[in-house]
Amino acid sequence: MRTILSIAALIVSGAACAQNTPAPKIVNLADKFLEVWDRNAGKPEASFVQDFRASIEPGFPAFYGIARYAGKKTQEQRDTEIAGAFREFAALRPLYIEKTRAFADELPQHMGTFLKHFPDYQPSTIYLIHTLGEMDGGQRKLDGKVHFIFGPDAMAKYHGKGRVAPFFHHELFHDYRPMNCEGGKVWSHLWSEGLATYVAKALNPDASNAELMLEIPANMVAEVRAQPQLAWSDLQSRLDHGRGPSYDGLFRGLGGEPGLPARRGYYLGYLVAREAAKKHSLPQLAALSCSQIQEEVSAAVEKLKDLPID
Repeated sequence: MRTILSIAALIVSGAACAQNTPAPKIVNLADKFLEVWDRNAGKPEASFVQDFRASIEPGFPAFYGIARYAGKKTQEQRDTEIAGAFREFAALRPLYIEKTRAFADELPQHMGTFLKHFPDYQPSTIYLIHTLGEMDGGQRKLDGKVHFIFGPDAMAKYHGKGRVAPFFHHELFHDYRPMNCEGGKVWSHLWSEGLATYVAKALNPDASNAELMLEIPANMVAEVRAQPQLAWSDLQSRLDHGRGPSYDGLFRGLGGEPGLPARRGYYLGYLVAREAAKKHSLPQLAALSCSQIQEEVSAAVEKLKDLPID
């Protein structure tokens, strides 16, 4: 498998170099997971858990340890998740290897396309890890610092052998413009996820809803489109809500409102960003301040709530 250095070299020699953008550092623990799994295949789960904690966890303790959960998850619960990853990996292994190896080619390719639109992008350190099913890609604030993570385990589950350019562009945009609006209200998350989805669509005009991750859960877009006024009025009533049930239903897939699907905030946010794009270019959208974002979101929702979704 390609090493951390060869991944970085590919990026340096590719489009990122042409844009005078430094290659991101890659912390690759994905290969280590495969190594640990292979030497524990056929052994008891406890052997794998012990090896995982000794061999992999020290490479990224902020992610794999339980301190990040502030007492809401015990070590026993974390060990159960590690054991679960061990059990399911036999079926996942071929595609996991494919995703891990492909990353070295896909990252510089899609970063090159991204840099054509956002040439001032300075990539963060990237962690390529088995995420124990937590995420395919994105950011986590750990030990007071935001980390940029790609998980080939979840990528294998959610993207299969399909095209991944929209996914990469979505996550690269989050790294380019992380949402730092104070308070973390629904309107800020709506903009963050919606604009990242809109950018992915703008850079990949023929991308399907599935490739834009708008079909999790299945038929999410169709269910929103079936009741647009309910979707918009419900969203409008939640824009100033913080973390909690409103956020969970709109963005985390932990439950929808009657007649409305979970995770609908991604699609509604995309429609809000698309409306704002009628007045602003992509760089202008990316540069809006928090107060401007709040105004754009409020204005777009107010306008769209009485219109059919086209």
